[in-house]
Amino acid sequence: MTSRKQRPVIAVIGGVLFWLAAAATFLFGIAAVWLLVNGQQPAWIIFAVTVPLGALAVWLIKISRVPFGDALNVGF
Repeated sequence: MTSRKQRPVIAVIGGVLFWLAAAATFLFGIAAVWLLVNGQQPAWIIFAVTVPLGALAVWLIKISRVPFGDALNVGF
């Protein structure tokens, strides 16, 4: 039988990775809008890196069995 114990270290890694991926996605979004307004083409491939990192972070938090809000330290 597997243990139903929480894994806080995995939750911390997932939380940090989630915030890094969210920040990178947000900053790239701002840069993409800026480039589009100025008539240039942004490198959309960055979303193919940042969004899966966020999904990986959510998966790590899920397998850690720690509540999502606690892992992100946001209180919801």
